[in-house]
Amino acid sequence: LGSSVYATLSKVFPSVKALPEDTLFFLASTGSRSLFDPQKMIDRLFERKIKTDFVTADQIRYRFANDRVERVAAAFENTIWKTKNTDLRPRTCYFEFLRWLSQFNPKLAGAFFVWANVPFLVILIGGVSMIVALGGFAQDPRKRMRKLALVSMGVAGFSLMAFEIVVIYLFQAAFGDLYYRLAWVITAFMVGLGAGTLAGLSLGKIPERFALAGLHGLNAAFFFLLIKVCVGLFLKGFFLGEGYQLLFLGMALTAGLAAGASFPFANRFYFGRGEGSRLASVYAADLWGAALGALLTAGFLLPIWGVSLTLVLLGAVNVLLSLLLLFRKNLGCKDL
Repeated sequence: LGSSVYATLSKVFPSVKALPEDTLFFLASTGSRSLFDPQKMIDRLFERKIKTDFVTADQIRYRFANDRVERVAAAFENTIWKTKNTDLRPRTCYFEFLRWLSQFNPKLAGAFFVWANVPFLVILIGGVSMIVALGGFAQDPRKRMRKLALVSMGVAGFSLMAFEIVVIYLFQAAFGDLYYRLAWVITAFMVGLGAGTLAGLSLGKIPERFALAGLHGLNAAFFFLLIKVCVGLFLKGFFLGEGYQLLFLGMALTAGLAAGASFPFANRFYFGRGEGSRLASVYAADLWGAALGALLTAGFLLPIWGVSLTLVLLGAVNVLLSLLLLFRKNLGCKDL
């Protein structure tokens, strides 16, 4: 955690000083390192006649001159964990979570720390393989259809909730606060869900398999496009103008539309083509996907691998599912 903060500050400020103690202080300046000379700081304190209770001359000398200062500075500069914290990849948040967890359960914190070492390619292959395993194999064609319908709805719920976390996080990073505007973002998602469900119900003549494949394909295109949009916006500046709020609300609305439209199509695919009999199965798949999306995105994907790679994972999973729906043979339907 400390080395990540140190590396992030050093990227912006030419002069950074870490003062370890019960509380670790970081001093950062655009000036030279001579600004952190303890005697000069003491002289300035007296010259400006600043009255302090805690920051005394002796305290300043001790905090700057004790042997821990150089040891900690060397540890931060020589560590392999020179991981910079950025708007699109807030890894320091994850390290802070591990530091807090280690006070109560060091072994569990160590287990979670392992995830910070896992390459994103492993996560991508694991996610894609899980989709193939869940929806791609079954001897009975109709059982295969039921499984694909449930996986489709689960992925739709996962994608929606994961993207909701991404949008809320980006909104906070872009504008500095959420407060009442969080309600706008949630409302945009819910309006999209409702409108998408109505659209899916009214488009009953479209074959469910192709409709779901198209929706997942649109989801993938949407996520891949947003990678460039998000990176471009955040490279221009930290805080965005108020007019950009509509862009975030539009993203929320679009994601809700795709997920809402998937629900009636997945139900018809499950009950009609797959001859399913469990009324709550599709809804349960949606809830399981949404729960996993919220947990994994907020807890691991965003803080460890960042916004861009999270969108890559969402796009790849939706592309694969779209291809499975389009090209999976012997689904048990003569007209397909």
